Amino acid sequence: LHLGFIMLQARIPSCPRSTLAVAPCSSRRAVVSRSTGAAAGPGTSKRAQQAKTPMVVYFKDDKKSIEALPGECLADVAEKAGVDIQLGCNQGNCGVCEVELEKFSAGSDAALRGSGPSVVRACVARLPPGFPRVEVGSLGDAVWGVDGFDT
Repeated sequence: LHLGFIMLQARIPSCPRSTLAVAPCSSRRAVVSRSTGAAAGPGTSKRAQQAKTPMVVYFKDDKKSIEALPGECLADVAEKAGVDIQLGCNQGNCGVCEVELEKFSAGSDAALRGSGPSVVRACVARLPPGFPRVEVGSLGDAVWGVDGFDT
């Protein structure tokens, strides 16, 4: 694991080391905090502005919506909304917390064309910037079960 991290860092030398590491993001676990080191001002980049714009997160199975900021952990947002997402290892390894995440562009009721829903692990996934709305659905399958394991 460490060797793979070094190889990835060597391929992307301009990327800071902390952005390559996947850290658990829930308040129930240790969180690695990163500071940007720059104050937001009039010259703030478009990406930084998007990170401050709230988005609507809709949980399809529970029919609940909540506002959240891009970059927030999906498991934490679900907990705030009172939605139960089954968690396992809390590190993104086991796949128990896999859900479908569908992104919607501004002014559209249809999901982004051609992209389809993404399968993410809620314990480590962060909400993507640049989308006013995302929908989260369970990953149910008749063969593999809800959690990806034949249990």
